[in-house]
Amino acid sequence: MKIIYITNARIPTEKAHGYQICKMCEEFSKVGVGVELIVPTRKNKIKENLFDYYGLKNNFKIRHIKLVDFLPFDKFLFGKAIYLNNLFFLIKSFFLRFDRDSLIYTRSPEIAWVFSLRKYKVFFEAHSWPGSKTWIYKQMLKKVDLLICNSNGTANYHIKNGLDKVRVCHNGVDLEKFSINFDKNYCKKQIGFSSNDLLVMYVGHLYDWKGADVLAKSVDFIVDKIKFVFVGGSDIDILKYKKKYNKKNIFFIGKKRHEEIPFYLKAADILVLPNVPISKESVMFTSPIKMFEYMSSGAPIIASNLPSIKEILNEDNSILFKAGDEKDLSEKIVFCLNNGSIVNNISRKALSDVQTFSWSNRAKKIIKKYESIK
Repeated sequence: MKIIYITNARIPTEKAHGYQICKMCEEFSKVGVGVELIVPTRKNKIKENLFDYYGLKNNFKIRHIKLVDFLPFDKFLFGKAIYLNNLFFLIKSFFLRFDRDSLIYTRSPEIAWVFSLRKYKVFFEAHSWPGSKTWIYKQMLKKVDLLICNSNGTANYHIKNGLDKVRVCHNGVDLEKFSINFDKNYCKKQIGFSSNDLLVMYVGHLYDWKGADVLAKSVDFIVDKIKFVFVGGSDIDILKYKKKYNKKNIFFIGKKRHEEIPFYLKAADILVLPNVPISKESVMFTSPIKMFEYMSSGAPIIASNLPSIKEILNEDNSILFKAGDEKDLSEKIVFCLNNGSIVNNISRKALSDVQTFSWSNRAKKIIKKYESIK
């Protein structure tokens, strides 16, 4: 068996989907499947190869499809650069040939459509439901062999729309890398803080729907000497946040390599997942990779009480707060700091629950499903 993972994406990329794609290729390969990742050539400020950038084993092949990258010329193309990139990648993909027992795996509905028409076995990985052109989307996915949905919310939208060949596979975590057995105070010193510092931490991009603003605003309601640490975000977003929240106890320390993140999580006294309900992506579809990484750290998690988050987190393994409510979040932070025994039980439960959500288990479930329908 061989998996051909075809994705029209810039790889490597600082965005989470790039890591998720490459991590799944690594895990498929680990269970004995031959894997080839096919991506377009794109202008990329990241000069490292994907294996070094993401800290992955070099155990799968990567093939670049040579294309003109229209994105740098978008303003001259009246905003059509993405459309042209997609069109030319699709045309080039149409002429690719693979062994008939290969599984075509993709997150692109256009690619799924082309290869299902060509009678290949096709698995499509869905992470949302489109906001427009849903009729075309449904037509493209009608003949795929299986939809791998990242959440129950994503699966439910597809099933309601007649696409019922569905398997839910939430995102996961590399348990070996994230369940590190290091002392919290040691990790605090490693990332530049004192062992006496109380650290409330957020890790991830600073997009609006991720809710970093809510955590930053919660500082106004807390009188304790707590340091709020934000790990991640683009240079532009970090500059914007530093201007907006110019306080001595708020630290925006930028993006860190993925292999460094376990030390940051282990250093945290509290980890916050503050998604806000401003989009269906946040409310229904997302399966945050950082949620599973948080759970592996052994630190207590405070998270928004959104349906997407509550597919995994609950009152037994986390502390939930009203999404978008910075005052409620601040109260939950204070509760965490004042109720050590309760918080320790919650953290242990999260660590226990996350054991089933490894990337390895995810890959094995998908392979098992493929073998059952061959």
